[in-house]
Amino acid sequence: MRVRPLLAALCASLAFAAGCRAVPESGDNPLLAAGRKPTFSQVQLDKINFDLHWEAVLPGKRLKGCWLLGEAIYVSTADHLLYSVGLSDGMVRWIYDVGDEVSFSPAVYRYEQDEVSGLNRYDELYVISKDRLLCLDREIGALNWSLILPFAAASPPSASETHVYVGSWDDRIYAINKETRVETWRFRTSGDVTSMAVYGGRTTPAVYFASEDGQVYLADPVKGRERQHWQFRTDGPILADLVYDRKKVYVASTDFNVYALNAEDGKMEWRVPMGASVSQPPVVVGDTVYAVAEGQHLHAIHRRRSQEEDEGEFYAGDEMWRIPQGVQVLAVGRREVYILDSAKQVSAVDHATGETVWKYPFKDVRYFLSNPANPESRDEAEQLRAGVIVLGYANGWLFGLKEKPRY
Repeated sequence: MRVRPLLAALCASLAFAAGCRAVPESGDNPLLAAGRKPTFSQVQLDKINFDLHWEAVLPGKRLKGCWLLGEAIYVSTADHLLYSVGLSDGMVRWIYDVGDEVSFSPAVYRYEQDEVSGLNRYDELYVISKDRLLCLDREIGALNWSLILPFAAASPPSASETHVYVGSWDDRIYAINKETRVETWRFRTSGDVTSMAVYGGRTTPAVYFASEDGQVYLADPVKGRERQHWQFRTDGPILADLVYDRKKVYVASTDFNVYALNAEDGKMEWRVPMGASVSQPPVVVGDTVYAVAEGQHLHAIHRRRSQEEDEGEFYAGDEMWRIPQGVQVLAVGRREVYILDSAKQVSAVDHATGETVWKYPFKDVRYFLSNPANPESRDEAEQLRAGVIVLGYANGWLFGLKEKPRY
């Protein structure tokens, strides 16, 4: 029997009681390195139309990685602990001792309810730590199983209902069966597979992956065979994770382009020249794709599926606006998009026009997390997550700032 509430409460208590002094790093504010709490005055927050949504601290911990996946923030620390922190309230849900560093962003797999039996399977969190693959219960952080990988992992993991997929430095992607923990298939490309694969489709499931050979591949998720007549090649290595959404695969390439591919046949639906290499994955929110050209601009691209469906002034693949020196989308609100620039300033940008409403510096922040929640989603829980900016400091402090409602 799983005593979830008791374990979650115990983990939360340990999070605020355990730990040692954070180790200062070069360039850190000495007060923050000593554990001092960063401060946000309400006067400051009122100027940018935000409220302090929550604050959390992992006492004495030095943060080494932060990732936002759905409704949870996953935080790795210098002493090899992995924390799950709720995006809605900043509460620690659980702690797991990984035993070594977390090598890549974790990945979540959520099961759908079995329509025949009505039973739910527990969702999973996959973590790679050097040569180990770990499967954790996403809700309570308990270890389901672990596996020593027989290859050198080069990409974050991804998963389907039956398999876990991991790219390697030997030009291959490997599929590991969840039940047997045995390799089911491997697929060889002509370059290292360093970007995360994506699983998509319910009627015709498939796994999509890319390689530094510039090619995007599609394979059967169980058997690994490449689908006939499905191939797409860019003119540069693909380093960014692929993004799957609404039967489209979005590809960022170092050939200075972002592509939208039809997930069924691999045909290009549109391409946007970016003017520089694109090595981080696009962020897709609603009808907009946000993509960053290194050292240049952040681009907002309209992505509706066809001109016939579009009643506005933009067609699929049209650039709506661009922000010079923009490096990351942090959150999307009701009217503004919140963007980080290369000077560590956050800008509120009018979503319709691309005009900057305000700018505010956030010095000493080590981790800015991208929150792709859509404020216009039909999912009420996702609506509540929208408009939240998550900030992480090296000395163990985390903050959630939420856009004030407009009346």
